[in-house]
Amino acid sequence: ATAAEELGLDEFDVTTLLIALAPELESVYERIYGFLNDDLTIRRPTVELVTRLACRDAASRIARLSRFLPGSPLMSSGLLRMSGETTFSGPLSSCQLSVDPSVLELVVGSTSSARVLDRASERRLPGPSARREVWRNHLWRRAGTEPSDELVDAVATLLPLDETRIASVVRSC
Repeated sequence: ATAAEELGLDEFDVTTLLIALAPELESVYERIYGFLNDDLTIRRPTVELVTRLACRDAASRIARLSRFLPGSPLMSSGLLRMSGETTFSGPLSSCQLSVDPSVLELVVGSTSSARVLDRASERRLPGPSARREVWRNHLWRRAGTEPSDELVDAVATLLPLDETRIASVVRSC
């Protein structure tokens, strides 16, 4: 199996990584992305730009937005980074994308795909029960009282984040 298959990445995810990787390899892509974003200060691809480039119609663009949510293979692997992901500020479509340095290392040959897979596996989201316990602990500390099972289940389902992002969300409340 390929590294993409082992991480659960589909063709759209791989295309997204390539689009986000381009400015790391050739600076001309920063200017191109600025032009395509209709804002020369935005030198990275945005979620909206990626979906416009990789999808044929509005329905498929909307369907592909789920690939940028925290629980998706692309995001939970940590291979793709998104501006504003820890603050939840701004619309998803305007978030700028960049690749994790391990992707660049793989492309330029300074690391192996096995090492990238190991790092990505370490960053993957905990399972649902582990995620509920992380949310329970953080909510308990923040509120000073044990949260109900219903609240913990609802929050863990709606916000499938890793432990670092959970802590960030709870701190900002």
